[in-house]
Amino acid sequence: MPKKYIVELTSEERSHLERLQKEDRVPSYRRKHAHILLLADQSPDGPHGQTKISHRPLASPNAQWKKSASG
Repeated sequence: MPKKYIVELTSEERSHLERLQKEDRVPSYRRKHAHILLLADQSPDGPHGQTKISHRPLASPNAQWKKSASG
């Protein structure tokens, strides 16, 4: 299946999205959107590798998961 959209971020756009991911007071949907755009980046500074975005974890390694009350 051919790619529908090609994402090529400039270094300024990339640094802005990376900043959004690190800030504490950013809504989760914006943080996830920034993460997906960074993964889709096809520029030379983008992620290297051919793994599909759907196969990459969206949670950061530092994410803290809350235990459910029933568990």
